[in-house]
Amino acid sequence: MKRFVVSIVMVITLVLAGCDSSNNSQGSETKRENLQDSIQTLTKAQKIEMKSEDSGTVVRTITKKEEVKTFIKQQRMDKWEYAGALPKEAKKQYEYIFSQEATVKPAEKEKNRELNEVARLITYKNIPYVTLKVSFINLNMKIPKDVAEYLNQN
Repeated sequence: MKRFVVSIVMVITLVLAGCDSSNNSQGSETKRENLQDSIQTLTKAQKIEMKSEDSGTVVRTITKKEEVKTFIKQQRMDKWEYAGALPKEAKKQYEYIFSQEATVKPAEKEKNRELNEVARLITYKNIPYVTLKVSFINLNMKIPKDVAEYLNQN
């Protein structure tokens, strides 16, 4: 799993190095760092809930380690492109809520710790875009069409 995380981060770094065509290298560097941090957060998830924006209900839950790993791999994040803004026709379809246990502190027991939300991934109807929310960072990304189809099926 650790190698998988490192591989994803390395690929994203290489891809995003050429994503921002502006001359603002500091802004570009910040976007790369934000996405790298966000991806690392996603790969640590222990539970992913898929919530329908239409009904407000959870339609799917992923908790098995291998299923979470497969889900993350299916995202092909090395193919994501930073998009400053979403298209005007963007209408939310699903929200994926990523949760994990808090870090164990020296005085705490490891068992029965609560899961905390660490990230959200919002998909949109009929357009290949997502919004990745981690902490106070929101990243709008254009994604491959097959990834959008995968995310929007339940």
